[in-house]
Amino acid sequence: MIRRLLIAICLSAAAIAFAQNPPEGAPPAGQRRGMPDPNKPAGEAFKNVQLLKEVPAGQFFGIMQGISASLGVNCQFCHVEGNFAADDKEEKKTARAMITMVHGINQQFFNGKMEVRCYTCHHGASHPVSQPPADATHPGGAQKEHPPADH
Repeated sequence: MIRRLLIAICLSAAAIAFAQNPPEGAPPAGQRRGMPDPNKPAGEAFKNVQLLKEVPAGQFFGIMQGISASLGVNCQFCHVEGNFAADDKEEKKTARAMITMVHGINQQFFNGKMEVRCYTCHHGASHPVSQPPADATHPGGAQKEHPPADH
């Protein structure tokens, strides 16, 4: 038992030392090997970025993850696995059109402030959700009674 504890302490100490003094050529803390400078524009750092070119590379994947979460999909929904720059999927072309649309709505109606986002319409679904669920209740929890339609 004591031997295992000593081994765990030694391994932890080695990991802390490595983290504080990474070997020569290791990427800076918080940056993965092979990742570009996080301050470099995404349009320069990655291949075939047509929109969001000016976003810092260090924020680009967070934006992509936000889009994925808003649609309830993974990266391969829009991207070809192993070739993210490829334009082979229709979903990627649709995503670009939707990003352009959302940007235009925010520019025109909200002075450029990000009020409308992918989640505004998608709510975690791959296709926009345009109607509330049939069992949705109104504020206060009461179902709204509708008068019979005039024929």
